[in-house]
Amino acid sequence: MVAELLRMGQELDDTRRKVLIGKAVDYICRVKPEITREMIMEVERVTIPQEVFTSPFLEGTLENKMQEGIEQGAEQKARKVARMMLQDNEPIDKICRYTGLSSDTVRELS
Repeated sequence: MVAELLRMGQELDDTRRKVLIGKAVDYICRVKPEITREMIMEVERVTIPQEVFTSPFLEGTLENKMQEGIEQGAEQKARKVARMMLQDNEPIDKICRYTGLSSDTVRELS
């Protein structure tokens, strides 16, 4: 299946291929958490030309996009934990220490 998808991607012009790859990356990041970052990076290194990943659709390389997703997920998790701690009436300084969020951010969540 992967070989078939790569063949299909090679038949497209560069712009359409970049759009297709951008959509595929977004899909993978959303619905296939079991696919590791290392697996995706291996695909990038071995099968897809680097210039395909340098596009406005991906805003940089696949590695950068993956790192942004990881950081966004960590931020969302920290905010969720902070909200739970606020509900338990934990002090803001303790919430900041445990979540790494700023006191201003924690106050905004309350």
